[in-house]
Amino acid sequence: MSTSSNSNTSSSSGEGAINPFDDSSIKKAQKTENDQNNEQFGMTTNNPFETEGTGGFQEPKFIKERNLNGEKSYDERLREVQRLEAELDIREREIKNREMNLGEDYDRTPNWPRCKPFLFHDIPQDIPVQAHGFMRMAYFNWMFGTACLIWNAFCLISKLFVKEVDGKGNDLVISILFVVFGVPFAWIFWYRLLYNAARKKKSSKFILFFSTFSVWMLYSVFICIGIKGTGAAGLINLIDIYDQNKIVGVFCIINFCMWICCVLLYVWVIVRVNKYYKSSGLTTEQAKDEARTEVRKQAQEFI
Repeated sequence: MSTSSNSNTSSSSGEGAINPFDDSSIKKAQKTENDQNNEQFGMTTNNPFETEGTGGFQEPKFIKERNLNGEKSYDERLREVQRLEAELDIREREIKNREMNLGEDYDRTPNWPRCKPFLFHDIPQDIPVQAHGFMRMAYFNWMFGTACLIWNAFCLISKLFVKEVDGKGNDLVISILFVVFGVPFAWIFWYRLLYNAARKKKSSKFILFFSTFSVWMLYSVFICIGIKGTGAAGLINLIDIYDQNKIVGVFCIINFCMWICCVLLYVWVIVRVNKYYKSSGLTTEQAKDEARTEVRKQAQEFI
């Protein structure tokens, strides 16, 4: 009797027992708290690890949509980087096409002189087709003028072996200085100036070229004259030396002829450049504007 009564009591107590967490108000409060947490952390479903698509492990949806700190998600940042890369590629292509239309070269690796390159020099690539003719001739004139300076110094070195001739020491020293300083002067102040003027088609550079090249032409005429003691084995030195030493006199005759040819080639170049300058529509007013712009730019950089 006691056993049965106990079992009945326990069964009745199990069936009629009250669950303290079964209260509807507690469940409602718990649901409200869960909804608030979901909203705070960007969880749009009750299952925070709900994924899009099927198959394999995927990143939870709420992580894809928003970072816990409110920052952009990985996918958003990746799309932004890809967009910026596409814009950069488009701009690079536009710049490349623009420079190709202007005749510019991207890879301006030094290629001159070949023995030890320190600057870029390429007439077909840098210079417009209309200017190829006089530009090649100008380059030949610079090389020929260099050879003339070296031969002039050689003639005056030979003059040391001629007796009863005045000004041997002065001629030798000055002729060597002409070679040392004249070759780079000719390259920088007239040939390279013409090269950049034709390449960039700037009126101010052409005007400056005409000025410096005219000075160089006068210097070439001066060497042809050959005054004693001036480092020029020209006509006067030739007459003085030829009677004393025939061999050295022949050297001076060759030097005189070389400089005459050099002057004639210089005249041809300056005439062709002047014709190109006028046909290109360049004017002295443009040269003044370019000079003012350059001065203003240099002043701003200095300040």
